[in-house]
Amino acid sequence: MKIYVVAYKPRKEYEEAVRRAEMVSSEDAYDIYYNVEPHWTLPDKAMAETELRILLPMRVHVGHHYCQLEVEQLGEDKFAIVCNGHPEIQRTERLQEFEVAFAAIETALHESARQCTFAHAENVAESFGLLEQGDGKPSARSVWKKTDGDLTLWFQWYFYDQSHPFSIQPDMNKLRLELRRGDNVLRTAESSYED
Repeated sequence: MKIYVVAYKPRKEYEEAVRRAEMVSSEDAYDIYYNVEPHWTLPDKAMAETELRILLPMRVHVGHHYCQLEVEQLGEDKFAIVCNGHPEIQRTERLQEFEVAFAAIETALHESARQCTFAHAENVAESFGLLEQGDGKPSARSVWKKTDGDLTLWFQWYFYDQSHPFSIQPDMNKLRLELRRGDNVLRTAESSYED
């Protein structure tokens, strides 16, 4: 999701330090205002790049996220300064939706283990939009997945034979659920059963 810079202004403490001729860093010295719409536009690229050069030393950030600001052309004579992937906005509804789905599938995963079948977890996962991956041929491993931007819900069921020579054993079934943001695993749940 794109977040546009719509304004910036120096904080009072920074202005007073400048008046006293103190050496101060421009980082955290300005209040930066954002919007999902580009309300502040500039008529030419050179002017937008000048504003960008002013903003870059400020090391604009939200928490641990440092914005990678850049100029974006919106039209023939219309430019704006944008940050792609602003975390505070990404976290809201989309992540909550994935967390609700994770909780429901996790409950179904444990119920499936009690019932000794993956069918219940599969039905709940599919009801939340996870799609079965692969070619549709029978396999000892099945994966369902839903991705939206950098968020992924991933559910896997697989089984293996525990038998050894002269020892017939039931198959082991494993169920695993992951909620991922990019390469980071945010939450996991696992269960297993024999049949």
